[in-house]
Amino acid sequence: MQPVNINAFNNIGTPTTQLGLQGNLPAQLTGLAPPPGPLVTSVEYFTPLGAAQTLTLEWQATATPNQFDLSITDFDGTALGTVTIDFDDGITPGVTAGSPAAFTTALPEANGVVTLTVNGGQVIELSLGNVGGLNGITQFVGDNSVRAPVRDGTPAGELRGVEIGDDGTVFAIFDSGARLASFIVPVADLANPNGLQPIDGNAFQLTRDSGTFRLFNPGEGPSGELRSNALEVANVEIAQEITSIIETQRAYSSNATVIRTADEMLEEATRLKR
Repeated sequence: MQPVNINAFNNIGTPTTQLGLQGNLPAQLTGLAPPPGPLVTSVEYFTPLGAAQTLTLEWQATATPNQFDLSITDFDGTALGTVTIDFDDGITPGVTAGSPAAFTTALPEANGVVTLTVNGGQVIELSLGNVGGLNGITQFVGDNSVRAPVRDGTPAGELRGVEIGDDGTVFAIFDSGARLASFIVPVADLANPNGLQPIDGNAFQLTRDSGTFRLFNPGEGPSGELRSNALEVANVEIAQEITSIIETQRAYSSNATVIRTADEMLEEATRLKR
């Protein structure tokens, strides 16, 4: 175990590892001779140092119907590779019109995910969508609407708060929107919790009566869950306590009356003796 020190994680950014493209490419631009100029899309990603950089995606319609060549360029002008995407025309039975039919590239590719090496070594998986699916890049008659709504990573940011989950995970929250899992707060299980000795600072100390402790992640084993941003509700029943006060007061009054009567009797006996 170690002390939780969230301030040690100030000004942290997280690198982008995944980008997911969605949107439509205009089908009417393909199959023309000569082909029209490329469509350009810019996609932002974040480096391990928290800097924002830009990938340039050029979508070139080819003279082959329902086919686009994608050229990918890094922020510094480095050509990262090309991907040829053939789309289904919907005429062939059993295919989905407008969906990718095949990806052809020299880059590592699997199930529509192309692996890029950017920024001199940073690896990003670029998802273009599944073959036969409409969950990524599509091609229908219309306008270019390609964008990258799926992206991880965050720029460098200042620490703005802390959250603790039910499972004990401590998250550092940054103004950039990043949530960094920093620590896990364990829960101690004791054979005799009532044997602990209270000490200053709302803490307890082990004693011979309490025995040793075992640590568990919250919600595992015999331990319970954690509740963050919660106040403990008082376990006092007000009506019961008022009733107890009234009973104690009446008992005190009765005892006082008995003592007073006994004192008066003793005083009378003393007076008669004289």
